[in-house]
Amino acid sequence: MPRPRKTGERFPSGKLREQIDEFPPARIKRMIEESKARAMNTWLGEPIGWLRLNGEVNDALVAAAEIYQKVRAKHDAALGIPSRSPRSCDLNSARGVTNSDRDGKKARAGYEKVRDAIFGVHGIELAPKVIEALDHVLVELRHPASWQMVPLKAGLYIVAEMHGLAGTGRRKVIHRVTETTA
Repeated sequence: MPRPRKTGERFPSGKLREQIDEFPPARIKRMIEESKARAMNTWLGEPIGWLRLNGEVNDALVAAAEIYQKVRAKHDAALGIPSRSPRSCDLNSARGVTNSDRDGKKARAGYEKVRDAIFGVHGIELAPKVIEALDHVLVELRHPASWQMVPLKAGLYIVAEMHGLAGTGRRKVIHRVTETTA
């Protein structure tokens, strides 16, 4: 009885092609574990999470980013402005605060406090760049351009300092903002 033919891909001559395993089992296992770890971290769905993963911002700045997002969302809702986040269902729907006008005033005051602190530190020339960078990355969820990194960090340092988050070191960044963007 003849031997059975080996299975596999063949050359036109009939010779069996060597099968190369592109992904060894250890690499596949590592890729699956990495995917699971990233799926558990909800911040990786946002640009600030990727900045944290790459070591460009620390934990205090990530916490400050979360605070700024909440303050800005409450402020926009109080004014009836639709969410600018690409995750919102309907960008054309306007919704205002439903509880009371007092809550709306409180939400507007929270954002105005942050905005005034930024203007107080950076002045009228640089503050709009800082607020634009914060909104670009934290509200619109877009990755920052290279010129936006310094103003973004400066704004996050101010928010972190306002809310007493540890590990800020704001003074160094303020001087860098005035030197680089002025």
